Amino acid sequence: MNWNRRRIVFDDRRRLDRANGRRGFLGACFILAFLSFTGMSASAEERFYRSVVKKDTIFHEVRSEPAQEGQLLTIIITRGPHTETDSLWLDSSYHTVRWRYIDSDGERDLTAVREGLTIRLKGTQRGGYERKVFQVDALPWKQFFPFDLEPFARSDEESIRFWAIGTRGPVNMKCARFTARRRGEGVVRIGDVDVQALQIRVAMSGWRSRLWHADYWFRKDDGTYIAMEGKDGPGERIGIEDFK
Repeated sequence: MNWNRRRIVFDDRRRLDRANGRRGFLGACFILAFLSFTGMSASAEERFYRSVVKKDTIFHEVRSEPAQEGQLLTIIITRGPHTETDSLWLDSSYHTVRWRYIDSDGERDLTAVREGLTIRLKGTQRGGYERKVFQVDALPWKQFFPFDLEPFARSDEESIRFWAIGTRGPVNMKCARFTARRRGEGVVRIGDVDVQALQIRVAMSGWRSRLWHADYWFRKDDGTYIAMEGKDGPGERIGIEDFK
């Protein structure tokens, strides 16, 4: 399987021809290009990305650093004047134990914490107070996949199930089970380099898999997330994301 179907412009202004790109449900085209990677220390790192949806450019900053509970993963998404920040505290297995979500418009400021078989969410949303208690089982909580699926990609497991809280669409502020399952290997062509990759499909568990699923590719040699194709809600395809 050779994915060679999208035009991408990296920060050095080189163009990669990727023909036959897929369009979204409303004609939206989603492209994600890896801008740079900076090793900040032996235990902290920062990644930068740029995505394009129609005519809008969205910047992504992903920072990973040590925290008391294991690792702190911070994702800052900037679209024009609007900024969203996800902060996730992860344990040694890269499972979420605490999550905070804030947007610059002041519409959302939410915090969720896992306590055994319970996830407690509270905060403000669109001018109102939000408070929910989700009863879960022993499955892990992975709030910001695919980044927190990299350990799974490096493992020998065929599939895993986990919990995540939706932030938009039909699962907005609902906690749902997801399944990540290996679907083989393939080649992702980045410029003139063929990257051997593992394909993993993530879907909502059970009948809800018809509502949403996505395919993710991770670099075979180190499990780094490099590409994605999926839906942004029922029937809306968001296309291919590509990383250097």
